[in-house]
Amino acid sequence: MMKTGTHRDGWFYPKVFRRCVPSTAQERKGFTMMELMVAVVIVSVMVLLAIPNFVTFIANMRLKGAADDLYFTLQQTRANAIRSGGKWMIQFTSTSYRIYDCRDNACNDDNDILMKENPFSKYAGISFTDTFSNHRTEFLSDGMASQSGSTKISNNKGRERTIAVQTSGNIRTSSS
Repeated sequence: MMKTGTHRDGWFYPKVFRRCVPSTAQERKGFTMMELMVAVVIVSVMVLLAIPNFVTFIANMRLKGAADDLYFTLQQTRANAIRSGGKWMIQFTSTSYRIYDCRDNACNDDNDILMKENPFSKYAGISFTDTFSNHRTEFLSDGMASQSGSTKISNNKGRERTIAVQTSGNIRTSSS
């Protein structure tokens, strides 16, 4: 039998505090304020470490998306030239790249039909720089390109991808 004024654990508690000390497991469930604060601190540190990596990841995914879009557009333009038996042209401007079907095979912009325009503004934090003379190249009916050149695509984190077109019609992607 227990002495008066003691709890089950054998400690003496003044009568005032007896209701504050939980006596059964049912009364002790839940988190203490200290446990909650430790959990908040741990989660905060993890978030602070993850945010810079997440920002870099997003920038790299935007770069990959822009490079993939241009690569597949070039492949599609080449395939359209072969299928139609005529010239197709890709032209780079300061704000976009455009795909033309050169109906008269002259590719002089007068009678050419604009098939697609892809504005650079849809790629946040991405810049495009091309090395084609006159900022364009034409794909011929045999799949060859009128000139070789490349387009360098960069993000704001210093990463780059280059899409190169050879006169043979081969289109390559490289990253740095």
